[in-house]
Amino acid sequence: MDCRTTQEVNRTAPELFDSENLKYWQHRYDVGDTYWMRQEAAPMLVKHYMKLNPDKKARNILLPLCGKSWDLDWLSEQDVPLVVGIDCLLGVLREFSNRSGHIWTETAVPKLGSDSVLLKRNDGKMKLYSCDMLDFSPEIEGTFDAVWERGSLIILPRESVNRYVQILVSLLRSGGRILLESIEFDADAIDPGTEYKPFPPFPYFQEDIKHLFEPECIVEALERWPCQWKYGEKTDLVIYLITKN
Repeated sequence: MDCRTTQEVNRTAPELFDSENLKYWQHRYDVGDTYWMRQEAAPMLVKHYMKLNPDKKARNILLPLCGKSWDLDWLSEQDVPLVVGIDCLLGVLREFSNRSGHIWTETAVPKLGSDSVLLKRNDGKMKLYSCDMLDFSPEIEGTFDAVWERGSLIILPRESVNRYVQILVSLLRSGGRILLESIEFDADAIDPGTEYKPFPPFPYFQEDIKHLFEPECIVEALERWPCQWKYGEKTDLVIYLITKN
């Protein structure tokens, strides 16, 4: 699969999700159709965390399109001074803050747009931004030592992918690391009449990941394992370590 030619990823999109996409994801949360959400930290994050933060000196970790992931809690418990999450659904972030047991403050973030909101935990160890990821820049929180990217790249509209990756790399300091979980399956083998077509998720193979992140970064595949959710005959999840030069 060549995502450059089949899905126009070279076209810059003005926003990550249009209004219809936002309604789609909000509806899935509203009806509980969030099979990807675990009541615990993602196993591959726990298993490969020391690759993401090898000396345990990461000052901050970013989770793009975090939703109300339990990974936020787990990373905050690893003595990382600051965990930052970004998502476009404010209600979902508020659900996370309400269940956290912490006190939070909400403030507007004009630099990120008129509807953008920052939720800040009272101990200063976690910040959640409700905004368009494509508006985020190092001007907001500086650069990051680490990024945990699970299930974000694979759900984005293809026309937004190149810009999204550019933003992600710009937010990473030199030597910083991204732990990225991707999915592989034969999209052409899926019957158009099934619930899984049209997508998301979109499949990304190693050559696609390399094309998106190299040469600014070094891409290393760490592990591959069968996916419990089947898209066609064979579906694999793959975890990558991506290090910025």
